[in-house]
Amino acid sequence: MQLLPNKEYQPQITSKPLKNFVKKNVREAIANSALSILILSFVAGFGGAVLALYVAPEFLPNITQQGKFVLEESPQIEENGNGDAQYTPQTAGEGRIVGIVEAVSPSVVSVVATKDVPVFEQFFTQPFGDLFPNFKVPELRQNGIEEQEISAGSGFVAASNIVVTNRHVVSDTTARYTVITNEGKKFDAEVIARDPIEDLAYLRVSNLNLTVLPLGESNALIRGQTVIAIGNALGEFQNSVSTGVVSGLQRTITAGGPGAETEVLRELIQTDAAINPGNSGGPLLNLSGQVIGVNVARATNADNIGFAIPINHIKNAVSQITETGNVKYPFLGVRFLIITP
Repeated sequence: MQLLPNKEYQPQITSKPLKNFVKKNVREAIANSALSILILSFVAGFGGAVLALYVAPEFLPNITQQGKFVLEESPQIEENGNGDAQYTPQTAGEGRIVGIVEAVSPSVVSVVATKDVPVFEQFFTQPFGDLFPNFKVPELRQNGIEEQEISAGSGFVAASNIVVTNRHVVSDTTARYTVITNEGKKFDAEVIARDPIEDLAYLRVSNLNLTVLPLGESNALIRGQTVIAIGNALGEFQNSVSTGVVSGLQRTITAGGPGAETEVLRELIQTDAAINPGNSGGPLLNLSGQVIGVNVARATNADNIGFAIPINHIKNAVSQITETGNVKYPFLGVRFLIITP
């Protein structure tokens, strides 16, 4: 065996292995750091969720109370004496509206107009006879008459056995009118008077025996005041309820309908409470349960713009009906006679 010269050992270190070693350790450090961050994030998130679950209820009641929301409670449903579920209003304002609607609804009625109308049937004729036997022309011929409902509106009891509605609801002098109560009872109605200036009319209904609604003071209304509209919406949804505010006062509009003459209505109450065909003649009420207007019209080219006649406009007529049973309207004019020599 040949021995090498005894020289001091000098390790041979190249830069390449060191470079690979550094890269390897950097990658491991990054991976370990990312894993640590991921674990810490999961732990922090889980801990935060647990903390929120146990701590948040201590603060939530204060937040909901300030915002007037009751998030921790569901609507209260109670049972009445019959075992049926009954809703409990959640706020004083809601309870007030519900109470007013329950109190006044029996005195809000539907006014239905019926009339005998001809009934037609279709038949075919042969104008060319046997020359063109298959050429037939349809024609109509009357096949008797039958009673049909021609219109419907709303009204309310303003005096004993007296119902106030709109004139356009009872404008047909040849029709018969029926009042239908909230309970579905039907009564024949007689038109006492049709106001020549205002869109108002007064009906006498024998044996109606419903509570008279209190009349408020329409001159005391202010914009933003809460109001409630009740009526026979679309002529089929009896005693529908909508709420809104007084949007404006002293409005003047030109109103009309299909086949009806237009007329100018003045000093109206504007409201965003829903007023639809069929609501006409129904009451507009304040939060004291007093009638402050008679629903009369709505804007057809916009939403939430309805109008009501101020209740002060009917007080004189109602007073006359109560005292004399009739209404007299003053007028100024000239009468003349033709005298022949």
